[in-house]
Amino acid sequence: MDALSLNELAELLLAALCEEMDSLDHANYFLSVDEMAARLGIEDHEQVVDACHLLEEKNYLLLAFDHLTSLSALVTPLGESFVCGGGETGIIPEYQRYRAATAGNAPRPAGTSPGPDQPVASSFRPPSLPAPPPPAAPAAAQGEPTRSGDVAGHIIASMELIIRNDPSLSEGAKNDLAIDLRTLELQMSKSSVRKPMVDAVSAELRGVPALIPLIDFLLSLKEVG
Repeated sequence: MDALSLNELAELLLAALCEEMDSLDHANYFLSVDEMAARLGIEDHEQVVDACHLLEEKNYLLLAFDHLTSLSALVTPLGESFVCGGGETGIIPEYQRYRAATAGNAPRPAGTSPGPDQPVASSFRPPSLPAPPPPAAPAAAQGEPTRSGDVAGHIIASMELIIRNDPSLSEGAKNDLAIDLRTLELQMSKSSVRKPMVDAVSAELRGVPALIPLIDFLLSLKEVG
């Protein structure tokens, strides 16, 4: 693959993750960034991590490390909107045209994802022309009403999946954390949030390291007073 800038790599990863998420028909799901990078033929792990952190700073991804320290990501609604808008570098529409030409027309067994049969790096080339002007900022970035309720729902569902699939937790601990999660969800749905209650249940949930970035992001969606 021709050398990509960090922004191009970030947008390429985001587009591929969105495609995989759509194929699974499940928005509340963390996808393996390591597997996606391998599928795309990207071998520089450090650059992949930097690109993911760039996307996380823009609230396009939520990142988590599982018990094996593998990097996983969930695409936020803001990230989906960015991909639908074509991104900023020009690589997203180029990748989508490539995927339509190579994988989109080939029949696949039912239930399988539309991942490329060969690494994208072997034939995909990023656009050589100057990047087009960036699309208009998403509504959330312009101060218009956000889909914070949808985002919160994604986060809660993702936290539930992490708890359920954590092999280091006993069934009793999972049940207790599930109760804490339901309490947190109830508090965040109220117009007036009780900070002591949120602090108490958040402290319990933070005992699972993979939940910490999700808790922080969830609390940032609503003023807790």
